[in-house]
Amino acid sequence: ISLASALSLWSTTRQIYALATVGLILVLSLPFLLFAFVTTLLNHIEFVPLDVNETTSTSTNKHRGKVEPATV
Repeated sequence: ISLASALSLWSTTRQIYALATVGLILVLSLPFLLFAFVTTLLNHIEFVPLDVNETTSTSTNKHRGKVEPATV
């Protein structure tokens, strides 16, 4: 609705109000878009617990042999 009102203002002689309306819409919606993007990224992070005898250097060495090159 607000973008439609901005477009209707754009066709009149008050183009600066239309530009201000679009800017206000973007400024008010960016925090919500950023929140959705960040929470989606954080939901896809997977934490794998290490064994008691395992350290980070051995766990990274263990997974290095399983990596295969990409094929076309």
